[in-house]
Amino acid sequence: STILAGSRAILFIVVFTTPLASNISLSRATSRAIKNASSGIRALEANFPIGSAASITFCTVKAAPLSTPNLTPSTISASQGLIHADYVVWAAGQFFDPRDRDFPGANHALHSSQVRDWSDLEGEEFTVIGGYESGVDAALNLINCDKSVRIISRGEPWASAHPDPSRALSPRTFDRLREVLRDPEKKLKLELMKDTAITSIEAGESFWTLRDQDDIPLSTTTRPILANGFHSGLGVVGDHFEHDEYDNPIFTEEADESTLTEGLFYSGPSLVHRNALFCFIYKFRSRFGVIAAEIARRLELPNIEENLVSYSKAGFMNTDLDCCTSCECAIDPDDSDTPEPESFKQS
Repeated sequence: STILAGSRAILFIVVFTTPLASNISLSRATSRAIKNASSGIRALEANFPIGSAASITFCTVKAAPLSTPNLTPSTISASQGLIHADYVVWAAGQFFDPRDRDFPGANHALHSSQVRDWSDLEGEEFTVIGGYESGVDAALNLINCDKSVRIISRGEPWASAHPDPSRALSPRTFDRLREVLRDPEKKLKLELMKDTAITSIEAGESFWTLRDQDDIPLSTTTRPILANGFHSGLGVVGDHFEHDEYDNPIFTEEADESTLTEGLFYSGPSLVHRNALFCFIYKFRSRFGVIAAEIARRLELPNIEENLVSYSKAGFMNTDLDCCTSCECAIDPDDSDTPEPESFKQS
């Protein structure tokens, strides 16, 4: 939706990066998010004199937004046509573009994001590629369906002592894993293979062959499950952001804006500042108010600090970008085990 402030416009969009079916049934979480988005827009209207009523626009963003010839940088090509705004905040998350073509034969595997119900998978023994959040979650769900699972991981994230989930399993996942390992029967259904990177998959008539970094073959009679994460949360707007020598996206420190496309801001798990990852919601949300304040300043709205007091109290106005550079989530470009900010490849 577009809220007008004089001749200015702010764009609020609920973005679906895959087409919506005409008979789509929204989940409770999605419905709740839409309701919260509506409340946020109403609150913005109440705090700032921006004039007109707002609604939420459902759209599917096409493959080349913000880059159609002869159009301004603030034009999005969407399923309903062209949408214009002076400012765009890209906050589409990252769980929409799975890494399902990362190595030869990866298409023979089933990406974990495509599984609707783990109990629907036929077979008794499964191989999961990836030992981070997605991989362990897949394995635990399968074990709870009375299946046996082998996790193949490039590292050993389940044994990491890092307190930050950028570098280790989240506390909730650790707790779930401990429950399985403490169960005499369930723990026999889990095999953990560390320091093994799958480089290719070959499909046979009734089996699949996985090859590791040393070209050692591993076989499975059920379709391998690929749990290696997702591509960058920048998605189709990735070309509108500059990247450094390590392919990390670059944002302005003032308000997480693109250095290439003025008026395009980012909020999400690909956020990086001074070699620090803001890759989880409790991290990148600390910049919500910073973006809001910057847009409000450009719109010349009154009482900005006063109207964003609630953001400040909630910790959403963080301007100290050195706060994370000395902790476990700081990026060491020379560390081969450092996770990529936009996703966590096969880990």
